[in-house]
Amino acid sequence: MDTDVLNAVPSALIGTVSVLLLVGCVLLFAMRRWEMAGAYLVFAIIEQQFGLDMGIRLLNYTVSPMDFLSACAVTAAGLRLLGRGRVDIVEMLWLLVFLSLLVAFAHGIQSFGFQAATISYRRFFYVSAAIIYMLSFPWEENDINRLMGMWVLAAVILALITLSGWFNLFSLPWVANQLVINAFDNQRVLPASAAFILAQAGLIGLAAWSRPGQGGPPRLLPILLLVVMALLYHRTVWVAAFVGILTLFLMQPRATARLGVPLMIGVLLTLALWTFQTGLGDTSLAASMKAAISEPFTEDSSYNWRVEGWQILVSRAFSDGIATIVMGAGFGVGYARQMGWALVEYSPHNFYLEIFLNAGLLGLGLWCLAMLETGVRMVRGGIQGAGRLDRAGALALLATIAVYNIPYTLSSEQGLLVGMLAAMVRPRPGGRA
Repeated sequence: MDTDVLNAVPSALIGTVSVLLLVGCVLLFAMRRWEMAGAYLVFAIIEQQFGLDMGIRLLNYTVSPMDFLSACAVTAAGLRLLGRGRVDIVEMLWLLVFLSLLVAFAHGIQSFGFQAATISYRRFFYVSAAIIYMLSFPWEENDINRLMGMWVLAAVILALITLSGWFNLFSLPWVANQLVINAFDNQRVLPASAAFILAQAGLIGLAAWSRPGQGGPPRLLPILLLVVMALLYHRTVWVAAFVGILTLFLMQPRATARLGVPLMIGVLLTLALWTFQTGLGDTSLAASMKAAISEPFTEDSSYNWRVEGWQILVSRAFSDGIATIVMGAGFGVGYARQMGWALVEYSPHNFYLEIFLNAGLLGLGLWCLAMLETGVRMVRGGIQGAGRLDRAGALALLATIAVYNIPYTLSSEQGLLVGMLAAMVRPRPGGRA
């Protein structure tokens, strides 16, 4: 017995030292290089877009790679910001967003217990950790171009997976768990968060298309990505993409002719696909498009159902008193609402509402102020642009995120993009915001 214990001690010691070395190496790399964002992007897509659980059990809790990466990101960002000393107002606002959500997490632990609060807080921790991590780095043109390259590469992979899903080559866990109610549901082989990445990559390409000297076959890529995005039938992503395209037109009025060319090609490509399918006797595309357009105007539409749920949750929060309105109920409060004969307990599909319920008007106000400050600086021209993402493209991406948050909650990888966009408007040495 004693021998077994003695033999177990070196093994436990070796295991502990190995884990500490791994954490130390990752933390050191995260402090020196922003490229840890690549691993963050990969694991965020695997866990959220593909619906694959990569967590391991530890002390009765499931710890995922995103937990580890987010903790390293927060630690690295804190050390970097402390070392820099001076903090700009846009950085301060995003730091306050992170702290307000952290306070709501602590409030939730006190009110609902550690496990309930942690489950509810996780998604917001991932997003806010990514934001302050990306904010802690100086973003030069080459860095911006490289991150945009990662984003487009991720979109291309998602587009290939979408095509594989349409041809029934394989099925993802997300597909197996979704309800098939409307004609277009079968076309949704990836969730809205994946379609959103496709839309953003398409906008990045369109922004580059509108500038002279951006030629070659890669110019066709944003068109293909936007077509694939459209045929996934996530209508909120349609609206967000439209707002992004409209932003490009407003910010680059002289480039209207050049922007109109790729958009017209995309429309013609979609019509050609529609005609081809119809000629082969397949009317699924026409039926899906008709259902997608008409469904929001029916009495039992998903839009009306969501609004009804939002009204119930807001009324309940206001009935809990001024403290809950201002500070929120804390993470773990849950989203249970009685709708007809059904008790609905999952997300209300509204990022702003979720922040309000958990962190109150304080958390929601700080988020909106941080987004507004970032957007205003972009409009005024105080931005470090790049070859693959200029001022118009950056503002278009920020606008799509603001719209997407109305019926959905940001997935983890979007924190990387928000943080980089906020860092782009930071005043350069010797300049003013």
